[in-house]
Amino acid sequence: MNIDEIGVILKKFASNMIGFQGIALVNSGGKPITTIGIDDNSALIMAGTMIYLANRTRKEAQWEGVEQIEVKGTDGYVILTTCSPDVFLLVIASKVPEGMLLVDINRTVDKLKAVLKEEDSDTTDSKQTKLQESISEMTNSEMTNKDGKISRALMYRGNKIPE
Repeated sequence: MNIDEIGVILKKFASNMIGFQGIALVNSGGKPITTIGIDDNSALIMAGTMIYLANRTRKEAQWEGVEQIEVKGTDGYVILTTCSPDVFLLVIASKVPEGMLLVDINRTVDKLKAVLKEEDSDTTDSKQTKLQESISEMTNSEMTNKDGKISRALMYRGNKIPE
């Protein structure tokens, strides 16, 4: 994960957001990846609770997914938004016009999704390359018999090719 690029996006968001109180990028368990203006324990508690609420709501409503959970109080908002299946943005803001806040959040989430998608495709490409390299490293004698035919079927099951 490109923490530096994500940090730049989050710092810009925090500096431009009206009513900023804190933001955190968290994983699917609620554990903070990076935070600004909020301590890790608070981020963990709030994000974990909101992720549980989102999952429970999704399950009860029989929805495919929940994109955003919002808690609106008299003094402000706590909003959890999905950036990827495993990464969420937690935003804490004072009472401001809700539309302005949501526009800022959506713009930031779009930027984060682009960074996370790039990393996801890089990871997939590197896994495919490693698999191709490991297959290429096998000598012809390991894969073929004296007649040049494949001596045994190679099947992919889970994490490794069976011997």
